[in-house]
Amino acid sequence: MGTVKELLEQLTESRLKLHKKIAHVPDDAMTLPVPNRDNFQIRTVFYRLVAHEIEHTIHLSKTLTALDIQLTEAQQILQELQESRGKLESLLITLDDSDLDRKPSEEDWSPREVVNHILEVEERFYSDMIIDALNN
Repeated sequence: MGTVKELLEQLTESRLKLHKKIAHVPDDAMTLPVPNRDNFQIRTVFYRLVAHEIEHTIHLSKTLTALDIQLTEAQQILQELQESRGKLESLLITLDDSDLDRKPSEEDWSPREVVNHILEVEERFYSDMIIDALNN
């Protein structure tokens, strides 16, 4: 079975192995297709990796709630969302105002466009979807 300490050590060891394997993937390789996976790029796998961990962290939190920890699933998701917002803010504080509208290429979004998109989707689209579902 193992102890909590051993599980934590396994998680740490696994993350170190993962970083060693894939931390140096260059940006120009992120759009390479993944063999035998339709419409998958290396970038997609990276994002799925994050989503997978978040999904199961939320599942674990839900399990702990069943063991009398009093956070709802929505609160747990909002907790994760807050952590993500912290990352976003930490990136923004590194910028000068003059960086907000710069783009690395025509097809990329500027930092301002990324933030505006996040705000618009958060304030209008996703929250409205949830409220509409609750009202119906």
